[in-house]
Amino acid sequence: CCGPRQGLSPDEVAELRCTTDLALQATKQAATAMGRSMAAMVVTERHLWINLADLGKKEKGFLLDAP
Repeated sequence: CCGPRQGLSPDEVAELRCTTDLALQATKQAATAMGRSMAAMVVTERHLWINLADLGKKEKGFLLDAP
């Protein structure tokens, strides 16, 4: 804190890089999971909207087949 700062040892740098890499991988996985969850919610809401809409079978089929 108060004295002159020494540089990190090679072992400390390697550990820091490993830790940073693991944190980045965890963040990437969390972002991927959130994206997939959001996509699933959009699909669910779309199907709910289509089922609640006063549409004929033909129109519902057309909307459900759309991308």
